[in-house]
Formats: sequence, C-alpha cells, structure tokens
Amino acid sequence: MAHVRSIGSAAAMLAAACWWINTPLIVAQQAPVAQPGTPAAGASTSPAAPALPAAAFAGPFEIVVASFRTTTRAAEVAAELTALGQPVRQRSSDGWQQVLAGPFPTRESAQSAQERLAQAGYTGTQIVPAPR
Repeated sequence: MAHVRSIGSAAAMLAAACWWINTPLIVAQQAPVAQPGTPAAGASTSPAAPALPAAAFAGPFEIVVASFRTTTRAAEVAAELTALGQPVRQRSSDGWQQVLAGPFPTRESAQSAQERLAQAGYTGTQIVPAPR
C-alpha cells in the first residue's frame, strides 16, 4: 500500500482493510444521543425513512434493521430476528435486500422492540412508518 492515512473510526479502518476483496461492507452503528431539540451529530436523511414529526404519524411502525446486497444474508438476519421473537419481513429497495421488524401498532411499542434489538446487538436501526 503506497499511501497510509490515519482513519478515525473502526468501521472506516475495517472498510479500508477489506477493499481488496471487493465485497460491500455494511456496518450498523449506534447513533450518538442528541440533546432534546437538537439534531444528532452525523444525522442524515434516508429515503427509506421520511422525516416526520412523532405526532404526524399515528402508526403502525416498522424497524429497518439492516440492508444487504444479497438475499442470502438478509434471510440469515431475518431468521435470527425470528428466533428472538420479532415479527419480521424482507423487502427489496433499489437493489438492497432490507430486513424489517414489525409492524408495531404504536411508536412506543416500536421503541421497546428497538431497545430489545439493541440489547441483542442490532444497533443503528431506524423506526419508520409501516405501509398500510
């Protein structure tokens, strides 16, 4: 390697170390906690999760757990979530195989499930409105 740079995060170092195998790397990270009324550091808007105020949507809700380029890996994670007792479905979106938990009737029930997922190691998930 001709040029070596200091990389600030473990995910970036892992991605840099794996570039040679030409395999997409998806790393879910837990978002930093923001103070009420301020956006989280590094927050971004995703097409899968339109920005809606909490009161703007009454439910149901789903949790986007992970996205993969292969259906095989998505099916593996879906099976892991099913074993944890989570209701699960998969969908394809722009070439990505997404794994979603839910639906949950209220935002509070989705947040409770999101906490259980985080305790099981599934961090970086996102609560989104479920299709009706």
